[in-house]
Amino acid sequence: MDCCGHGHSHHHALTRRRWMWSTLTSVAAMVGGGLAPRGSTASAQSAETAAAALDVLRHSISVDVHTHGGTTGITSTAPPSDDLAKAMRAGSLAVACLADVPDAPILARNEAGVLTATRMPEPGALYKHHLERLDWVDEMVAAHGLRRALSAADLEAAHRAGQPAIVGDVEGLDFLETKLERLEEAHQRGVRHVQLVHYTPNDIGDFQTGAVTHRDSPYSGPRCSRRVIDSDSFATWPMRPKTR
Repeated sequence: MDCCGHGHSHHHALTRRRWMWSTLTSVAAMVGGGLAPRGSTASAQSAETAAAALDVLRHSISVDVHTHGGTTGITSTAPPSDDLAKAMRAGSLAVACLADVPDAPILARNEAGVLTATRMPEPGALYKHHLERLDWVDEMVAAHGLRRALSAADLEAAHRAGQPAIVGDVEGLDFLETKLERLEEAHQRGVRHVQLVHYTPNDIGDFQTGAVTHRDSPYSGPRCSRRVIDSDSFATWPMRPKTR
């Protein structure tokens, strides 16, 4: 299951994220001449094109602005591994915004095949899952070839060193449960990019495919805005103080 609303069955169209990760693998294969018979004109042209593309990427800070890191990534049950760093190196991807999904434990597809929250979470359950995923990221950074970027300077330093970097991301602030101090905690744990809502109704705003019930966020203001770099375009809640 892909929490962003795209299943892994053949009935669903190719998504941007799946295209990106398949492209990273394909580029590596093209450089090795793996997509056409060796010695053929097509193989030579493919390798030349891929080499040129990789050269551009090596000199740029390329960013996947939202990913879960593939089938062994942060939304899987797999332990932290070198898979993400290897894929990023193969495709010369400099930065991945690696998204934790706090409401993942209660998501499933209904009879119509639509991803939805199947139940209301127990108090504290999504917060617990969120913290477990942050621990998972800590281990990835500590032992599996990735740098954690907390600022633009960190991105530049990682790129100069030729080391893939991740930006901490959260897809839905369902773990807050009206406790804004948890946003501060997430910031201290390395989160720098947030999507305000996902598939679970919360006090911040309407979930991304649901009926409109909120007309504004009760949480807008400097207490939140100073603690993130960016907010996802799914949400309309301002990340800076309102002016009246």
